[in-house]
Amino acid sequence: MTTVGKLLVFLNLVFSLVVGAFAVMDYTARTHWAAKYKELENQYKVESGAGLTYKAEADRLYKQQADLNDKLASSGDKELRVEKPEDAGKVAQKAAALLTERARTIDELKKQLQDKSGEITRLNAELVKASTTATVSVADVGRRQDDVAKLVTQLNDERTKNNNLVLEKNKLRDEKTAAEIDRKSFKDRSEQLASDNQRLEKLVAAMKAAGGAAINTRLTTTPPPQDVEGLVKKAEGNLVTISIGSDAGIQRGHELQVFRLGTNPKYLGRIRIVEVTPKNAVGQAVGKMSGAMQENDRVATKILGGGN
Repeated sequence: MTTVGKLLVFLNLVFSLVVGAFAVMDYTARTHWAAKYKELENQYKVESGAGLTYKAEADRLYKQQADLNDKLASSGDKELRVEKPEDAGKVAQKAAALLTERARTIDELKKQLQDKSGEITRLNAELVKASTTATVSVADVGRRQDDVAKLVTQLNDERTKNNNLVLEKNKLRDEKTAAEIDRKSFKDRSEQLASDNQRLEKLVAAMKAAGGAAINTRLTTTPPPQDVEGLVKKAEGNLVTISIGSDAGIQRGHELQVFRLGTNPKYLGRIRIVEVTPKNAVGQAVGKMSGAMQENDRVATKILGGGN
């Protein structure tokens, strides 16, 4: 086999390896993550195009070598035709120059192949790194979701506890308000009883001084019915119109407790009924009130289950 033939065989081997290398790289790229696969596939297409270009160049060189062989064999080219001994040196020099050019071309192709192989290796490493990062990120997201679920459960438990505490606080506040109203009611009632007792003592003393003569003064009135409650419909100074009357058992002279519920509960004092209709009544403040009476204040014979 001639040197040119060996060179052509070597070129064929090199380009076969190039094509094989691209096939291996294509197979390797297809096994990686889908997000990088598209990018590698695009790059592979570029490299395949380059490989085809290189192969076309190699085919061209091969054809040139074949033509050169034909020319050398057929002595069609006068410059390469050895007709006499001194022509052999010229033909050899020209063939050597042609082989040197082809060798330089092969070296350039090898260098380009190595560069592309290095680029593919780098891209594979980046793909592996990206895949590892994605796996770690997914695991981290899972852990964070678990933490969030635990925090939500704790938050719900704390919210339930807080709601229970608020209910307990409201209950204690209502109980405190009721106790305060009862205390003030009992105190006011005690003061009223003391005042009535003093009035009765004065009346008894007057009766004794009059020699026991009859006095047309009414000492007591019929007590109001138990558990009667109404609202203040209208308030004008120390007079109020309430929403209960004789149909509920209210009579002139009855005394009712006045208090306020809601966000600012308050015991206001007592009123004495001065006018009565079946559905309404008019009451007048007894003694000093702890605050001005208002519409929707409550009146009752008992305060939250307390006594008169």
